[in-house]
Amino acid sequence: MTKPVYWIHDKALSNRTANSSDALRCVFIWDDAYLKRQSYSFKRLVFIYETLCEMNIEVLRGDTLTILGALAPSHITTNHTTDTTLKKLITTVSQEFEMTLAYEPAFVRNIDIPDARRFFKYWKKASKNAFLINGGED
Repeated sequence: MTKPVYWIHDKALSNRTANSSDALRCVFIWDDAYLKRQSYSFKRLVFIYETLCEMNIEVLRGDTLTILGALAPSHITTNHTTDTTLKKLITTVSQEFEMTLAYEPAFVRNIDIPDARRFFKYWKKASKNAFLINGGED
């Protein structure tokens, strides 16, 4: 077993993620099969690649399970996601390795939106607090 790994996936591309885990080895696994299942356009793949370049983290190419197995980390941390394909992959990885899910702070707090199915209704209420520090809690 080697040191812990922070596995950054395509739903958590932020410098905040990479910078908050200075003690960990931060890796992104460019898994062609996974990206194909996601049906990303070429533009989306370029966006992901350019974001990774700006994040200055280690990018490894291959099957996610194979790469993580080769790294043999003592612990894996990754960000929580609601993406079902990625959740299945995270569940599979968590059966092999000790894993912790990190949760991003809420974008906006303390808003009551009874019908949030339409973005405009959500944004009309959320925009009042969205750009305040800590979503308006402070």
